[in-house]
Amino acid sequence: MAAHKQLITCLLVLLTALCALPASQSSAQAAPAISIDNAAQVAQVGMLGRGIVKSLRWLPDSKRLAVGSTAGAWVYAVEMPDAQPALLPFTNPEITISSDGKWLASTTKKAFQVVDMTTGQLQLAVNDNADITSLEFSPDGTRLVVASWKLTVWDVAGGKQLAQFGDIHYASTQFNEDGSQLVLGTQDGLRVYDTKTWQVGTVIPAKGWSRVFTPAENLFVGRIGNKIELWNTKYRISSIDSATYHDEYEDIALSPDRTTIATTAENNASTVVLWTLKTGNRRLLRGNTGRIVRLAYSADGKTLLTLTNASEVRLWDTTSQKELLHLETGAATLFDVQLSPDSRYIAAFDDQSSIRAWDAQNGQQIAVWTDQTKPFSTLDVRSDGTQIATGSLFGYAPLWAQKNDKGIVYTWDTTTLTRKATLTGNAAIIRRVAYSPDGTLLAAAVADGSIRLWDTQPNGEAE
Repeated sequence: MAAHKQLITCLLVLLTALCALPASQSSAQAAPAISIDNAAQVAQVGMLGRGIVKSLRWLPDSKRLAVGSTAGAWVYAVEMPDAQPALLPFTNPEITISSDGKWLASTTKKAFQVVDMTTGQLQLAVNDNADITSLEFSPDGTRLVVASWKLTVWDVAGGKQLAQFGDIHYASTQFNEDGSQLVLGTQDGLRVYDTKTWQVGTVIPAKGWSRVFTPAENLFVGRIGNKIELWNTKYRISSIDSATYHDEYEDIALSPDRTTIATTAENNASTVVLWTLKTGNRRLLRGNTGRIVRLAYSADGKTLLTLTNASEVRLWDTTSQKELLHLETGAATLFDVQLSPDSRYIAAFDDQSSIRAWDAQNGQQIAVWTDQTKPFSTLDVRSDGTQIATGSLFGYAPLWAQKNDKGIVYTWDTTTLTRKATLTGNAAIIRRVAYSPDGTLLAAAVADGSIRLWDTQPNGEAE
């Protein structure tokens, strides 16, 4: 409660300072001071920070990258790295995009939302009251499957629920190629539904499915424990051994032509096995040193992307099995690496919530966005209202605060909401920041017990 009061007090101080700016800096007529009587009219007028990154996805045009964060979904133009990203109106960080790029769906644990990417308007918002495990669009983008302990199917354009199945924990969902079947992988077996009637047509009792694909109608392949198995509606056709299963790894992928499974080798999780389903032929991709945590095919199936737990990113020719690119990513830990639909770019975010994009042909970094934020804990406003100082702890702030990287203090010009200076010298979390009454000094109380003082001119540290 005390923290909430302090935050509210800081906001009121900031807004009061903003309203008190001279007419030349704000407007021709001074705004009234914030008070109890007019507090209900206070509105957000800006956003500092873009949240902590949770996921990213390429749009089908390969020119835009959607980034899900704790502050919303930001859409970046990869060929214009200096342009400001657009903000979509929701705060659910896990995102997925329909194949035509019209719809972007996002989820937190117990809610999901869908935005129309052509208008930027919110199309659908539902509180599910259950821990959502996945979202998947149908191949034509008209339906959305939401999986939790129950499973619901939605008409996206109409905003209506089409079907619901309950009381089963779904580990994996997958439409077949034409969208006529929906396959549900569960711990108790596979269930295959007709998407016109939503009646279950087939139940395969093999237990323990954690990921399932549909290479063709009534043909199913997926992970059961440490095996990759191929089934028809009656029996198992074949299987291969794979590396030890880990529910956070995406170490199995079906090629776009639905003929080949890529997975990790049983005795070496840094090696890729390409398993041709029809013939049983196996080819190996060797060269990684870390454990593979993500596999993804290019849209044309000619290239395979691999990411390891050592943040090695490689591209492979799936025909010749030759390495095409070994990406030099630096020391950062990478997450959610994505190859653009046209195979021209690679995008990822790192453990500092920076977003990076590379040219997939030569490995050159072409964009880096470091405005994603880490949590903030404190702020203060200079007495003349021209600067805001923030210290570390929520990821983003409507109007009044911004980020802190391991104790770095940022100051902001309230007339432009742009960073004015970076005052360095701290290596620990900043607990409090405060300006002197005349605004010439900024003090910070640091978690290691020290107190630091800065001149409020850029990069000036007093002691």
